[in-house]
Amino acid sequence: MEKQIKIALVTGGSRGLGKSMALHLAQSGVDVILTYNTKKAEAEAVAEEIRQMGRKAAVLQLDMANLRAFDAFIEQVAAQLRLEFGRDTFNILVNNAAIRSNPQMKSFLSNAAALGRVGEADDIGGVVALLCSEQAGWINGQRIEASGGINL
Repeated sequence: MEKQIKIALVTGGSRGLGKSMALHLAQSGVDVILTYNTKKAEAEAVAEEIRQMGRKAAVLQLDMANLRAFDAFIEQVAAQLRLEFGRDTFNILVNNAAIRSNPQMKSFLSNAAALGRVGEADDIGGVVALLCSEQAGWINGQRIEASGGINL
């Protein structure tokens, strides 16, 4: 029996952490649906990078602040799954949208972290891809902190 390719839905996947997570997941063999709020061109560029890796990708608009739009969004996800991926379900949800950068917090965390810096998007993207992989299959029901050693 052929193993089914995983599909991830990455909210806020057009830039920053979400972009890195989407690209790392694609590099590990996962197809990706990514969302954007206002930066459609950036989201399409990420989707094209994913397709260049030989993976499938779809882009959907989502405003996390507009709760009334969620029902329509769910219908759009279902339609994309059928149209683009030939399936009814996805395997991985990465809720990343609406995470904001705070310069003061970054400075504080950089001084507190064992590595002397805050995590970059690629640091976190790689961790997310690992945790969504078969290699991490034994990790269940855990709180995983990827903080660069801030609590040592």
